[in-house]
Amino acid sequence: MKRGAWAAAVLTVLAGLTLAAHGADQPAAGGPPAASGKVLLDEWRAMYMGGQKAGFEHMVTRELDTANGAFFVTAMESKVSITRAGVLLEVASNWAVREDAQGRVVAFKSESSLMQPTQGVLDGDHFTVTTTGSTGATSRQMPPPKGLGPWAAELFSRHKGYEPGTGYSADVFLPETPDKPVTLTVLVGARESVQVFDVQKWLHVQAASNSLLPGVPSKQWVDDEGTAWLTRTELTPQMQVETRKTTREFALAASEPAELLTASYITPDRPIERPRELEGLQALLTPVEAGGTVPELPQDALQKVSATEHGVLVTIARAQAPQSGYALPYRDKEYADLLRANKWLEVDDPLIQQMAREAVGDATDAASAARRIESYVDKKITTKGLGVGMATAAETARQLSGDCSEHAMLAAALARAAGMPSRVVGGLAYVERLPGTGRYGFGYHMWAEVYVGQWLPIDATLRGHDATHIVLFRSDMNAPGAEITMASTIIQSLGRINIRVVQTTY
Repeated sequence: MKRGAWAAAVLTVLAGLTLAAHGADQPAAGGPPAASGKVLLDEWRAMYMGGQKAGFEHMVTRELDTANGAFFVTAMESKVSITRAGVLLEVASNWAVREDAQGRVVAFKSESSLMQPTQGVLDGDHFTVTTTGSTGATSRQMPPPKGLGPWAAELFSRHKGYEPGTGYSADVFLPETPDKPVTLTVLVGARESVQVFDVQKWLHVQAASNSLLPGVPSKQWVDDEGTAWLTRTELTPQMQVETRKTTREFALAASEPAELLTASYITPDRPIERPRELEGLQALLTPVEAGGTVPELPQDALQKVSATEHGVLVTIARAQAPQSGYALPYRDKEYADLLRANKWLEVDDPLIQQMAREAVGDATDAASAARRIESYVDKKITTKGLGVGMATAAETARQLSGDCSEHAMLAAALARAAGMPSRVVGGLAYVERLPGTGRYGFGYHMWAEVYVGQWLPIDATLRGHDATHIVLFRSDMNAPGAEITMASTIIQSLGRINIRVVQTTY
């Protein structure tokens, strides 16, 4: 089972929702790094979203004979065009993975319009991963990757064969999440007659699931040699991503952008009046389809969750800032790791440091400082819109434009620079007029939380936290691939839940 299509689906949805690519004016990523050696696999595919051609992917595997034995280099490039409420974005990426004859990953490199360039190399008994951001390169060490490299995973799948009823699982390596393998589970079904463009073939069907996207089904149709002719991933019950085997010329031909953002909105059973004034909300989340499930929601002082016969009842309260917090800076050990810089929150950047001083001013109390940062970020980001996407805090500090992800990243970074632990939060928030539609409903959203003696949510985009904020995940953004983990959480709820407003309190 090839990993290309469903991994590309993760990145596409990552771009299409609140976590977006950098915009259509960004240069597309180049092709896969050049490599010599015997070509073992060379496949071009056209990518379709919602039935229309939206991009392509190209995968090449080469065998290299060296003095240290045989190595295999697999390179992937892809490009997908999407729109978010009519704003064009092009998601381009390329990566290369080098593995030895046992399938152990010894090096990789990855870059895209979603994420900063990252590379890793095996050095003795550890793996050094280096990310290059706007303020320079940062490196961290981790244990050697445990998942199979792309070519080893391909051979493993071919070895298992295509007898109906055959099932197997394997841990595979993804450059997007180098610190943890993804478990891929496959079940082989009966052969089916499939038409891909003008070609009609009898192909083996493989149903797959993976630990990165639990509950998001995928199927692949392959021939006796293991060549994938068609792959289909169900992002939502209404939106499928397909990759279809084709020629290089057709794969690279013009594409038509697919609209993703408006398809992600959730319209509740009734409107919520004056949502920014809401003190309390009870809402029932139910699966769209019979037999479906509602994703597990985190609980805290502001969000209570209980299972019911029909779904999940969530009770939310508006955040109330304490009268006072600790004296800045934070000095305890419990959340010390949430003060450090990472590739998304460049706390040590001189401009971030300067903006933190401007935002906090003469405040010495954590609660007051957090509120000042919320107001400062709202005013500082003067261009509000969907054309930037998931920029880092330092990038946002310089371009002063973006949507909720930019507001959240900048607020979290300024809080850390001011001496307060912080993290970003993703979920749903209600707005009276959703972008691109004119209708009310819940949209996917990001905000920040700052520790001021208790966790205090701050939302610079909506100018404050209210009781319509439904939390799906929290992230410190410190781990490699944090953005992919966030995207997978969003995808698990995408198009799969309904919301009924049970009670509102003002």
